[in-house]
Amino acid sequence: MFGGYIPQREYVVRRKQGRIPIVPDVAGNTHIRVDVQEHPHPMGERLRRQITEGNIIQAIGRARAGLRAVGDPLDLHLWTDVPIPELGPVEPMLWSELGAGPDGLMLATKGCRLSNIADAVRAFEGLFSADGLKDARARAPRMNEANPAFIRVFYQRAGAGCKPTDAMFLKGVANPRGWLEERLGALAWFKVQQEEGKDEAV
Repeated sequence: MFGGYIPQREYVVRRKQGRIPIVPDVAGNTHIRVDVQEHPHPMGERLRRQITEGNIIQAIGRARAGLRAVGDPLDLHLWTDVPIPELGPVEPMLWSELGAGPDGLMLATKGCRLSNIADAVRAFEGLFSADGLKDARARAPRMNEANPAFIRVFYQRAGAGCKPTDAMFLKGVANPRGWLEERLGALAWFKVQQEEGKDEAV
């Protein structure tokens, strides 16, 4: 392709030499430094950039900014640490912040997150173990219960020794009580926490 043999085949890794422009954070930082890969041959590097950076820019172009108006908003999520300064400052998210864990799996699979570990293992049979859920919660920060996408409910299973506990449901779940009773059995008590702070007993 280049008219000659290229003896160096492997990429060269430049440690923390890449700069991703970001929206200034509270500390005033404007860039994130990342490792970047380069090909040692100039033509090889041009091909690499066309395949990586060029491909990402082309994907962003599919949003068709020229065809969108104020009433047609669009969020772009880039799952990459490749610096693309042509896109301007971005709002970064660390990979560690994306770890869903068992609680995220509960919400993703059924739209509900149960606080009680025994109830969670029973309702999501086979998804995780009690020890696994307990360990994950010990390492991860507590879920933001004030998220407007959630509805918080309180319940108590019928039966000796059962204590009141709570669960978080996505607002799209139509019947939280029915969901719980289908998986956990009859409830002795159920209550929905309303957005304005008042509770509705059911």
